[in-house]
Amino acid sequence: MAKKEKEVVREVKFEYCSELSVDDYKLLRKHADFPKLSDEQVEFIFNKNGWRYCCKVDDEVIAMCRFLCDESSTLIITDIVVHTDWRIERAKIPERLIGSVVDYTKTILQPGEELQVILLNMDPWSKEQLEKQGYKQASDVLCKIIS
Repeated sequence: MAKKEKEVVREVKFEYCSELSVDDYKLLRKHADFPKLSDEQVEFIFNKNGWRYCCKVDDEVIAMCRFLCDESSTLIITDIVVHTDWRIERAKIPERLIGSVVDYTKTILQPGEELQVILLNMDPWSKEQLEKQGYKQASDVLCKIIS
């Protein structure tokens, strides 16, 4: 009889990540089918815009997003990226990442206050997973791309 191998349990953490480096962010974007940007563009996005929240497995960043909150009722989550090696539907990484950001944001809201969550700019796989969880395309968002 074959000996059954012991399943390795890995620690998965979702947390505010102030120590994430721009090189980590570039690597994650590279492995997430994300729009290609120049190094300068990625560095600008990373250094100038919003707070970062990430998912780590054994201290390796496997997913992240950036977010902005006006400390009232609006939360904008953007650049949701999940490393291709961790795109396992049952793991629900995008949903858990967003849920963790929402929980983090609720700590600065008034008790009982509703939160409007706006999701922008994510890798195609994450978008598909979130749509399965009931997230819908918003009809009241105006957008213009200016070149």
